[in-house]
Amino acid sequence: MANKMAGVLSSFYPEEGKPAPVLLGYEVTHLHEFFIIFVVMSAAAGVVLFLLAQPISKWSHGRA
Repeated sequence: MANKMAGVLSSFYPEEGKPAPVLLGYEVTHLHEFFIIFVVMSAAAGVVLFLLAQPISKWSHGRA
């Protein structure tokens, strides 16, 4: 699954002479915008993990 995701994300790499790829309405025209995708994904994963920390702790009977 990780290899598939890496392939999908690499399709958003902006190349000269080709139409700019679009991700959720966001046009990726420069490398800066390409790497912002990874920053946003990391931030979203951090928020999800933060929100799930307490339920996961309860599921493990309070053992940290």
